[in-house]
Amino acid sequence: MANSKEKDNRDNYHLSPIIGKNMKAFRKARNLTMEEVSTRTGVSAQAISLFERSKRMPSPTVLLKLALAYQVSEDELVKLREETIIDTVNTYKELTPVSIRNEFDRIMNSKDKDGSFAHYSDRDDFLSLGDGEFATDKELTLAKAFILTLRSIEE
Repeated sequence: MANSKEKDNRDNYHLSPIIGKNMKAFRKARNLTMEEVSTRTGVSAQAISLFERSKRMPSPTVLLKLALAYQVSEDELVKLREETIIDTVNTYKELTPVSIRNEFDRIMNSKDKDGSFAHYSDRDDFLSLGDGEFATDKELTLAKAFILTLRSIEE
């Protein structure tokens, strides 16, 4: 059982609703239940509910799984995640969770010289397999999820 301090921290998690509202809209647009999304992604229905209610921020790895389930571009979800982080810090200031503030710093430090944000979507998104054959979008998504998982293990 969580002690009272841990419970207070969960209850006081401040997060902008940008990504949560959009994730719920994507799910509803596909006529999916949280349980169906859970089955497709391997992410619990409880976690999906927390994301949609802006109680938790989905990790980049989870976003890739959700992009496949919702049939939206992963770049769109990554950009929504970044907008949510920026809006959270600007709105809640010192009440922003430390993990969100750390990501905010990382985002702000990744600005290009012209002041725009450097999203990975700005790069050519293909993988040559040789002989003129390229990886499919699904293969690229799975490869990115694998790489993000490896990175998270290394941290």
